[in-house]
Amino acid sequence: MHNMGIVVESLDKAVEFFSEIGLTLEGR
Repeated sequence: MHNMGIVVESLDKAVEFFSEIGLTLEGR
């Protein structure tokens, strides 16, 4: 299940990334 940890980490980073994009788009 080692790969699972990597997937979860990537998801966390992806969520942060998309949250920032969403905030930027909403801020226009």
